[in-house]
Amino acid sequence: MRRSDPLFHMLAVLREESREEARAEEEARATKAAAEANPSAARVDAEARDRARTIASCERETRRRTESRAHTFLASLDPESKLGVWFAGFAKEFGSRFDAAVAYVEALAETERFLG
Repeated sequence: MRRSDPLFHMLAVLREESREEARAEEEARATKAAAEANPSAARVDAEARDRARTIASCERETRRRTESRAHTFLASLDPESKLGVWFAGFAKEFGSRFDAAVAYVEALAETERFLG
Protein backbone atom coordinates (compact mmCIF):
# COMPACT_ATOMS: atom_id res chain seq x y z
CA MET A 1 0.00 0.00 0.00
CA ARG A 2 1.40 3.41 -0.96
CA ARG A 3 1.64 6.35 1.46
CA SER A 4 -0.50 8.42 -0.90
CA ASP A 5 -3.31 5.86 -0.68
CA PRO A 6 -6.20 7.18 1.47
CA LEU A 7 -6.52 3.72 2.99
CA PHE A 8 -2.94 4.00 4.22
CA HIS A 9 -3.88 7.14 6.15
CA MET A 10 -7.07 5.60 7.53
CA LEU A 11 -5.11 2.55 8.73
CA ALA A 12 -2.54 4.81 10.37
CA VAL A 13 -5.31 6.63 12.25
CA LEU A 14 -6.86 3.34 13.37
CA ARG A 15 -3.46 2.04 14.54
CA GLU A 16 -2.90 5.19 16.58
CA GLU A 17 -6.37 4.95 18.13
CA SER A 18 -5.68 1.32 19.05
CA ARG A 19 -2.39 2.31 20.70
CA GLU A 20 -4.14 5.08 22.62
CA GLU A 21 -6.80 2.64 23.84
CA ALA A 22 -4.09 0.26 25.06
CA ARG A 23 -2.34 3.14 26.84
CA ALA A 24 -5.64 4.20 28.39
CA GLU A 25 -6.24 0.68 29.70
CA GLU A 26 -2.76 0.58 31.21
CA GLU A 27 -3.30 4.00 32.76
CA ALA A 28 -6.61 2.82 34.23
CA ARG A 29 -4.86 -0.11 35.90
CA ALA A 30 -2.17 2.22 37.26
CA THR A 31 -4.80 4.69 38.45
CA LYS A 32 -6.65 2.01 40.34
CA ALA A 33 -3.48 0.93 42.12
CA ALA A 34 -2.57 4.55 42.91
CA ALA A 35 -6.09 5.29 44.17
CA GLU A 36 -5.81 2.49 46.64
CA ALA A 37 -2.48 3.89 47.87
CA ASN A 38 -3.34 7.64 47.87
CA PRO A 39 -6.93 8.56 46.96
CA SER A 40 -6.54 12.36 46.62
CA ALA A 41 -3.41 12.20 44.46
CA ALA A 42 -5.01 9.52 42.32
CA ARG A 43 -8.06 11.75 41.74
CA VAL A 44 -5.85 14.61 40.54
CA ASP A 45 -3.94 12.22 38.26
CA ALA A 46 -7.18 10.80 36.87
CA GLU A 47 -8.48 14.29 36.11
CA ALA A 48 -5.26 15.15 34.29
CA ARG A 49 -5.47 11.95 32.23
CA ASP A 50 -9.12 12.70 31.40
CA ARG A 51 -8.12 16.14 30.13
CA ALA A 52 -5.28 14.62 28.10
CA ARG A 53 -7.67 12.07 26.56
CA THR A 54 -10.14 14.83 25.69
CA ILE A 55 -7.38 16.82 24.01
CA ALA A 56 -6.18 13.74 22.09
CA SER A 57 -9.74 13.03 20.95
CA CYS A 58 -10.15 16.61 19.70
CA GLU A 59 -6.83 16.39 17.86
CA ARG A 60 -7.91 13.13 16.17
CA GLU A 61 -11.20 14.70 15.09
CA THR A 62 -9.39 17.75 13.75
CA ARG A 63 -7.05 15.46 11.81
CA ARG A 64 -9.99 13.53 10.35
CA ARG A 65 -11.65 16.77 9.22
CA THR A 66 -8.40 18.04 7.74
CA GLU A 67 -7.89 14.79 5.81
CA SER A 68 -11.46 14.94 4.54
CA ARG A 69 -10.91 18.51 3.34
CA ALA A 70 -7.65 17.45 1.69
CA HIS A 71 -9.48 14.69 -0.22
CA THR A 72 -12.13 17.20 -1.32
CA PHE A 73 -9.46 19.69 -2.36
CA LEU A 74 -7.64 17.09 -4.48
CA ALA A 75 -10.88 15.88 -6.06
CA SER A 76 -11.86 19.38 -7.11
CA LEU A 77 -8.39 20.60 -8.14
CA ASP A 78 -8.05 21.41 -11.84
CA PRO A 79 -4.43 20.58 -12.72
CA GLU A 80 -4.51 23.13 -15.56
CA SER A 81 -5.60 26.04 -13.33
CA LYS A 82 -3.13 28.45 -11.72
CA LEU A 83 -3.74 26.77 -8.36
CA GLY A 84 -3.30 23.33 -9.94
CA VAL A 85 0.03 24.29 -11.51
CA TRP A 86 1.22 25.90 -8.27
CA PHE A 87 0.11 22.88 -6.25
CA ALA A 88 2.00 20.47 -8.55
CA GLY A 89 5.23 22.29 -7.68
CA PHE A 90 4.30 22.49 -4.01
CA ALA A 91 3.53 18.77 -3.88
CA LYS A 92 7.02 17.86 -5.10
CA GLU A 93 8.31 18.73 -1.64
CA PHE A 94 6.12 16.06 -0.03
CA GLY A 95 5.99 12.27 -0.03
CA SER A 96 2.63 12.31 -1.77
CA ARG A 97 0.04 14.66 -3.24
CA PHE A 98 -2.22 13.78 -0.32
CA ASP A 99 0.43 14.82 2.24
CA ALA A 100 0.84 18.07 0.33
CA ALA A 101 -2.93 18.61 0.29
CA VAL A 102 -3.08 18.06 4.06
CA ALA A 103 -0.32 20.64 4.57
CA TYR A 104 -2.09 23.07 2.24
CA VAL A 105 -5.45 22.65 4.00
CA GLU A 106 -3.79 23.05 7.41
CA ALA A 107 -2.05 26.23 6.25
CA LEU A 108 -5.34 27.64 4.92
CA ALA A 109 -7.09 26.87 8.22
CA GLU A 110 -4.28 28.50 10.21
CA THR A 111 -4.42 31.58 7.98
CA GLU A 112 -8.19 31.83 8.45
CA ARG A 113 -7.80 31.56 12.23
CA PHE A 114 -5.12 34.23 12.18
CA LEU A 115 -7.08 36.63 10.01
CA GLY A 116 -10.25 35.94 11.95
